[in-house]
Amino acid sequence: GNLAQSVQRQMGSATPEGKQELSGVFEAFLQELGSGSAEVGVLNWVAETFASLGAGFDDGQQVANPDASRYYRRSIEAFENLLNQPTLSAELTTQIRSRLAEVKADNRVFAGALADLNAILATEPNAINLQMLAARLLQRWAATDASKFDEAIAGKDDVIWGWGKIVSTTMRYKQFRDEFYEARYEMAQCQMGHAMSVQAGERVKLLAEAQRTLQMTKTLY
Repeated sequence: GNLAQSVQRQMGSATPEGKQELSGVFEAFLQELGSGSAEVGVLNWVAETFASLGAGFDDGQQVANPDASRYYRRSIEAFENLLNQPTLSAELTTQIRSRLAEVKADNRVFAGALADLNAILATEPNAINLQMLAARLLQRWAATDASKFDEAIAGKDDVIWGWGKIVSTTMRYKQFRDEFYEARYEMAQCQMGHAMSVQAGERVKLLAEAQRTLQMTKTLY
């Protein structure tokens, strides 16, 4: 984990030429390490480090650039290889599948990412952390498809709750107060994003809804 973060820091501070050189060295090392090991910790480290290399090239545009996408795909392959290991516990399998979904979303493959989370949530619907991840991925998808703002709030396929149900579920429990506040905030962000995607006449009404969401949270809590 620490080395993967170090890789990402080095990539972030390197020149374009330096990035290419660094990534080439790491790629050769990771390929050899991944192909020669069946140890879960090693394979997970390989997958995470490939994801860090992808993030090092990621310029945040709507479509991932070729270098970022290449390393995200390597990470996805490594996570899929890890899922094929026979020694994984159910808990570890869930963690790896959720990370796989995150990297797919980093690679802008949102439908695939949500399909992975759908499969997990079908058997673990009350996992708040995974429900929040699913809502976050729908919200990211909305950058290229504004209809996803509504799904991020209202949920999808009767499995993914969306920020609205996350709010109504977490508000009853003090131990989930941070998650509740985050969900209310992201709900308002989605309302604002939706507002900015429509014609000016409807925009005022939707912006007012976003403002009410924040004002109500402030007033009540």
